[in-house]
Amino acid sequence: MASEPADIVLDLVGEKLRRLIATPSDQFNIFKVPDVLRKLNEKAYEPEMLAVGPYHHGKEKLLAFEEHKTRYLKKLLERTRIPLSDYVMAMRALEERARKCYERSTSANRDEFVQMMLLDGCFIVEAIRKFRLKHLRGDDDPNFKLGWMLPSIARDMILLENQLPFFVIWKLFIMTDMPSDSRNESFLVMILRFFNGILPGKGCRRDIVYQVDVYPINEIKHLVHLIHENWLPSPAGIEAYRNNGTSNSYWSFIGSATEIQEAGIHFRKVEVLKDDSLFDIKFENGVMKMPSLEIGDATETILQNFIAY
Repeated sequence: MASEPADIVLDLVGEKLRRLIATPSDQFNIFKVPDVLRKLNEKAYEPEMLAVGPYHHGKEKLLAFEEHKTRYLKKLLERTRIPLSDYVMAMRALEERARKCYERSTSANRDEFVQMMLLDGCFIVEAIRKFRLKHLRGDDDPNFKLGWMLPSIARDMILLENQLPFFVIWKLFIMTDMPSDSRNESFLVMILRFFNGILPGKGCRRDIVYQVDVYPINEIKHLVHLIHENWLPSPAGIEAYRNNGTSNSYWSFIGSATEIQEAGIHFRKVEVLKDDSLFDIKFENGVMKMPSLEIGDATETILQNFIAY
C-alpha cells in the first residue's frame, strides 16, 4: 500500500513543538473596523499581546506570544493523546468555510491559514478551560502566575478584528472535551465566566450565565457576538423597554444630565446586585436611579468594539 502524502501543516506544527524548550457559517463575517470608528481611537482595536485570526497575524510586536500557543498545543496533545494529524485534518476541513467569514482576503496560503486556525483555536479553548479547571494549569504557566496576563489576554480576545469563527473554536472544544471531569462546565458558561472579570459593571448576570446553554451553537458568529448578545438588561428591564416601545408612538432623545437636573430630577447611584444589570436605570418619584459603572483599563476598548460590532 502506498504511503500517504506528507502534510505540510503537520510538519510545520510538529517542528514548532519540537523546538519548544523546557522553560516555564459562511454567512457570518468577521470584518475590519470601519475607518471612521478607527480614527476615534486606533489602540482600542489593536491587540497588545495576542493575535487571533489573520488580520493581525505575524505582526512583530505580537510574535513573542506565539510560543505560548505552541506550548498550550503541546500540553493539549499530551493530555488528550489525540494525534496532531487529527487536529490538522479537522482544521483543513473547515479552512475554506472559515476564510469566507473574513470580510477582507488574507495573504496566508492554505497551509499557513490552517496552522493559524489550529494554534489560535487551541490556545483559546485551553485558556478558557484552564481558567475554570485549575488542576489543568501548569506550575510554570505565566498566563496564570502573573496577575496582569489573563486580563490582557481576555482584552485581546474580545477585539472585533481578533476573532476566529466560532465553529472553529467549537470543533476544537468538542475534540478535546473532558466529559469524565465532574468539575467541567458547559463551554458557553466557561466563556461568559472567563470574560466576566473585564466587562464593565458586574459583567454578565448570573442568571444569564446559566441560561446560555439554550443558545443555539450554530448561530454564534464569534466570541464578541456571544458576549454582546448575553450582556443584557435584566428580564424586568427588557420588559420595561418593550412596553415603552409599544405603548408610545413617538420617541425622542433624552436630554443631557444637566438639562434633566435643571428640570428638578435628582440622580442617585445604586449598587448592581447579582440579579440586576448595568443597564437597569429606574425613575421613581423624581429620582433617576442609575447603577454605577466601574471603569477599568479595558472598559473603553470593550465598549468601542461592541459599538463597532
